[in-house]
This record gives sequence, structure tokens and C-alpha cells, in this order.
Amino acid sequence: MANLKVEFYGLDNRGLDKLEGAITWDGSQLKTDPSDSNLLKNVLKIKVIAGEGDKQRYITPEEDPEEWLKSLYMNYTSAYLRAGKAESF
Repeated sequence: MANLKVEFYGLDNRGLDKLEGAITWDGSQLKTDPSDSNLLKNVLKIKVIAGEGDKQRYITPEEDPEEWLKSLYMNYTSAYLRAGKAESF
């Protein structure tokens, strides 16, 4: 399993991108950075849509952490909160 990171962005009061934090997978555990981010802790509780076409389904981070992380960018797309693509680190 690869080490993955997904960064989350919002907007500051001037409408510019602001890094809110990241969720990382180290091969054994999902972590939020910053570790006390209630926003990111809440994201960890949500099912996301993964897969394409007829193979779409809801998954939780517990079921498949890597696929869940890789799917976040398709589920969080608003200007107020959006996820980048999962990157190896």
C-alpha cells in the first residue's frame, strides 16, 4: 500500500485559495493534519462515491482507505471546500 496525501482547500476572506489541511494514509492509518482539525475529522466519517459508471458505489474510509482517498477529489468540489487529487509522499 502506498503512502498517500490529499490536501483540502477553501477560500479566505479575499476569495483566494487557503490550505485547510490534509488527510494522509501511511499504509496502516488515516491521519488529519492538523491533527485537531474538526473539519477533517468530520470528512473521515463520510462515505464517498467511488468508481465509474455502473461500478459506482459508496465506500467508507474503513472499507478501502486508498480508494476512499483517491475518490475524495471527485466528491469535494465546491469553492468552499475542495479536495486535491491523492498524491504519493
